[in-house]
Amino acid sequence: MSDASAFVAGYSGEVHNVGSPRFLTGASKCESSSSVLAASRRSHAPRERRPNVVIPPMGARTASTSPLSATSADAVEPPSSLALYDLAVSNFGARVRLVIYLLEIEHLVQMRTPTELGGTKSEAYLALNPQGKVPMLVVERPGQDALPLAESEIIVQYLLDVFPDTGPKSLRIANVHTPELRALARSATRVQDVYLGNLQGSLYKAMDAETRATSIRSLMAQLDLLEILLCRCAKLVGSDSAQDVVFFGGRQICTADCALFPSFVFFEFMLPLFSLDPFQGRRPRLEAWWRALLREGAFEKVRAQIRTELDGWQAKGRWANLGILDQIRDHPQLFKA
Repeated sequence: MSDASAFVAGYSGEVHNVGSPRFLTGASKCESSSSVLAASRRSHAPRERRPNVVIPPMGARTASTSPLSATSADAVEPPSSLALYDLAVSNFGARVRLVIYLLEIEHLVQMRTPTELGGTKSEAYLALNPQGKVPMLVVERPGQDALPLAESEIIVQYLLDVFPDTGPKSLRIANVHTPELRALARSATRVQDVYLGNLQGSLYKAMDAETRATSIRSLMAQLDLLEILLCRCAKLVGSDSAQDVVFFGGRQICTADCALFPSFVFFEFMLPLFSLDPFQGRRPRLEAWWRALLREGAFEKVRAQIRTELDGWQAKGRWANLGILDQIRDHPQLFKA
């Protein structure tokens, strides 16, 4: 499910004609009290006569009025406070943590759990993030309301914007060597966000055996696609050997690698339950990519965080309790590679 469709599916407000003053009845949930009061005063104030608007001839514009004017963003000081609400087992949260470690800004970010606000479904948490999901970054600046940011990729890009001069330059896809490599890096990120992120639930959530098997086959097909994308990256950087390490940004790590790596921690742990593995002996580029990332301190740190939580799931009998092990035993033909 795309970000947009996920938002529409999860939003509780009623959608009205966009011409009405408020086309989302739930909008007040994300407004501060000061903005609500200001809006109320405006709605009750006498209407002013609007001046006539003169529309300039087609093509007539000035640099100061055109919405496409070339302007540069102002330099922004880092916020006074950054708080990341996250769960160690969240692969989307892990993506943000990876970037925080690679930027070496962990001393500037408070790591919190949703339980500090009563959990992801609590009134306090939903007031900040109506999706009720992790991760969430709360940004504070003097004299401004706290700003909550949701969606891992949005948070990652925000951090890269706020800390432009820290961490590896190549971490930013915009700094990847060529337009073609940048396009492939963004493609890999989309594979994670649009496909793998939805499919990986088939490895650990309750569902019937046929649905699970179909989803796992689709997941494996997405891994084949990632192998193809890495092969294309390899050609662009002149790599001929499948054992030669190539990342989704070419020769250097970028945010696409950070987006995908946490899901592979899930895959290496869970796919063997189905007598599968992420590489299956036919994805050598992907396997070399994985092995190389494991040698990087930030990636190994995040892997250990996730593995600790997954070990806890296993100790509590998650796969047995959900009947997944019974499905594998009773329908072995469904889960063949």
